Parts: sequence; C-alpha cells; structure tokens
Amino acid sequence: AIGALAGMVASAVVFPIDTAKTRIQAAEGEEKLNTFQTIKKIVEEEGFFALYNGLIPVMIGAAPESAIQLSVYEFVLSTLKQVQHVDSAASVSFSGQALAGSIAGLATIVATNPLEVLKIQAQISREKKSTLDHIKDLGLSGLYTGYQATWLRDIPFAAMYFPLYSSAKSCMNGVCTSSLGAAMVAGLFSGMMASFITTPADVIKTTVQSAPCDRNLPTSSVTPTKMSIEAAARNVMRRKGLRGFFSGVEARLGRMAPAMSISLCVFEGL
Repeated sequence: AIGALAGMVASAVVFPIDTAKTRIQAAEGEEKLNTFQTIKKIVEEEGFFALYNGLIPVMIGAAPESAIQLSVYEFVLSTLKQVQHVDSAASVSFSGQALAGSIAGLATIVATNPLEVLKIQAQISREKKSTLDHIKDLGLSGLYTGYQATWLRDIPFAAMYFPLYSSAKSCMNGVCTSSLGAAMVAGLFSGMMASFITTPADVIKTTVQSAPCDRNLPTSSVTPTKMSIEAAARNVMRRKGLRGFFSGVEARLGRMAPAMSISLCVFEGL
C-alpha cells in the first residue's frame, strides 16, 4: 500500500516532463526541441491540460507498478540478508542488490507495459480519447506491445538503481544530518545515473510502442503495428543517427531522477 501511494505521488509530480520526453522521442521530423521548448509548444498548440494526456492510466498503473517493484525488491533483499547472514540491507553485496533490483524490474511488467502503451498512445495522439477508448482500441494483446523492449529498459535500470541508491545513501548519511535529505540526494544521483545509461533502451521502447496502429486487422481491435527491437533500433539509427538513441535524455533525467527520489522518500518516510 505504501509502495502504491509512493508511485502515484511521484508519477503525478513529474508527468508533464514525461509527456515532453515521449513527444521528443516519437517525433518524426527534423525539428529539434528541448524539454522546455516542447512543453511550451504543447501548451501553445493544445492547451495546458494536454501536458496531462495519459495521466489517468499512469495514476492507475503507477500504484501496482510501484507496489510490485518496491515490495518485490524488499522481499528479495530480506531473503538475501538471511542467506548472507547480514543485519542491514546496506550490508548485502552490490551484486546481491543488483539481483534483487533485476527481479523487481522483471516482476513489474504486469503493470508497467499496459501503463506505458496507454500513456504513449495518449501522449502522441491528437484525438480526444478517453483511457477506456484506448483500451478498447488496443485490446489485451495491444496492451502488451513491446514488452521485450520494456524489459530491456526496466531490468538494467532497477539492477543499477537500487545498489547505487543504497551505496550513495550510506555515503550521504555521514554528510547529511537528515535521513530524508540523504535519501533525496541519493535518489536523485542514482536516478540520473541509471536513467542516462538506459536512455537508448527507453528510446527503442518508445519507438516500438508508438508505432502506427494497424486498422486492417481482421478483429475489431486496433493494435500498434508489431515492431521488433532490432527494427526499432534500425529505425532510430536511420532517422536520427547515434544521437537519436539519446533523444529526450534531459527529459528522462528530469523525470526519472526526481520521480524515483520522491517515490523512495515517500516509501521510506511512511
């Protein structure tokens, strides 16, 4: 329950930055806009509330996503504490914490992928559609479009983030008088490092999940055209070159670092 609340608070705070990141990564043209220019353009052309398109699925999905991620991580970590015969989580080996993070990243796919697909479809769509409309259009299989690409991003991210956070927090405890302040700084640092390294995987995931809808399917469902990770990578390389794999990197850092920091501070505080 605490993990769910922490994820919802963090997601709501940084959502406009995430909208800008998705628009930058999904852009087909040559126009190169930074995060703030993208936000300004969205507000001018579509109105302020367009920044929050897709917020409802994020709020619905962030609760189980964060609950699964944080509780699975805590469970695996507590098991490793017993196996390694240590008293605190910080005493678990770096590789052990990375393993716990990897398992947590693997487990969140149930909630994360539908959330990501719905969010991206809402953020790139110019049509006024409700979340329910998008769910009806996509169908169950459509909600899990590109799940391999989501794993490609989330497993390495969690494997890096949690051990980095634990190490950074241990260092900060000797500097900061406030444990909350130490957690906030450690969360920001760890979030920036893990987010930067996994940005290419995030660009590939966005490319896969923002593929145009195929409306010629024999069923009534309208699902994004299936695109492999390799095809998405080639597509990014062809359109934007190597720099394209870091499209929206500043927006990703601006979203993930504070989001993870807020999430863990709320989680640990409660």
